[in-house]
Amino acid sequence: MKIGLKIALALGAVVLLITGILTYVALHNIGILGGRLESLYAEAIIPYSQAEAINDSLDEMQTALISAINETGSQQQQDLNEVAEREQAFPVLLDNYEKELTVASQPAMQDLLKHYGALEDQMTREQTALKEVKHDYQLLKPLNETVVDLVKKANGMKPTRFLTALLMKFMTGSMQRPPCS
Repeated sequence: MKIGLKIALALGAVVLLITGILTYVALHNIGILGGRLESLYAEAIIPYSQAEAINDSLDEMQTALISAINETGSQQQQDLNEVAEREQAFPVLLDNYEKELTVASQPAMQDLLKHYGALEDQMTREQTALKEVKHDYQLLKPLNETVVDLVKKANGMKPTRFLTALLMKFMTGSMQRPPCS
């Protein structure tokens, strides 16, 4: 066999070996990256998405309530039904979030936060935020019920006057938000 052919075969074998090694390393790194992305999705994106759904539920409740104030007849009743649905859905969404998506329910996230010395702080902030949301929602429910009652009994501007008076109380500071216990 000629020396040129031996060199070409050896060079081909080296190129094939290097290509195989690079392919293996690339596939291995893609697997690691895929695991990280899946973890990010499960431990960060889903909780944020659920928190957004909870916030949207409150926004939709508020929008339906405002719409009910400005509507009459069947449209008003439809808006009031939506307020009632959102009032029932909100605590369920919040409980599901607390049980399934908080740091306390995610061991991998706990390990990561513990590694950076932030676990205790994050859990405290998260529990404080949940406690305040629950407290504020308990204040919102009777207010919503009062507005719904006024809308049902309304003669023209009565609910709007009620909301204006309530807004004035907040603006003047005569209606303070009670401390979270």
